[in-house]
Amino acid sequence: MSIELDHNNKNDFVVINLFSQEECLKIIEYCQKNYKFEPATVGEDVIDDEARQSSLIWLKNSDKKITWFRDKIRDSIEYVNDGKYRFDLDFGQDIQFTRYIPNEFYNWHVDAGHSSPNNKRKLSTTIQLSDPKKYRGGELVMLIGGEVYHNIQLEQGQAVIFPSYIPHMVTPVEVSPGSG
Repeated sequence: MSIELDHNNKNDFVVINLFSQEECLKIIEYCQKNYKFEPATVGEDVIDDEARQSSLIWLKNSDKKITWFRDKIRDSIEYVNDGKYRFDLDFGQDIQFTRYIPNEFYNWHVDAGHSSPNNKRKLSTTIQLSDPKKYRGGELVMLIGGEVYHNIQLEQGQAVIFPSYIPHMVTPVEVSPGSG
């Protein structure tokens, strides 16, 4: 993996190519077949339709069939962390797989929290598994340094890695013309 990393700026993000299109489809298919989506919550399992509308599953670390992609994600995070952030990381939390359908979103929030397990989060990773050409919206927007907004538009298979204390949101998803 070859990425230009700015060691001096710990308050920004890194975009990497992580999965092929085929790998993305394989991950989506496996998750939809083997897990059940539940309404996404905020904080301590609170459903708040003003803050977040989506559904999710937690991919269990004990699931041996996801080892190949969990390890690829972990290796990429460790590589970026070693070259840029140098945080003391804990990989104990299961992977969150979030699905957004039209009109769903996630308002401004940070991933680092005050209670377990979120109080251990130091780096967050968002991976674009679906083809972003098939819809509008659903973009990741970050507020860097309290004043600079970055609209992160990932290609299928790309990941963005960023400190969990950076405020971010996911814009509402819209169906593209002609896609359904």
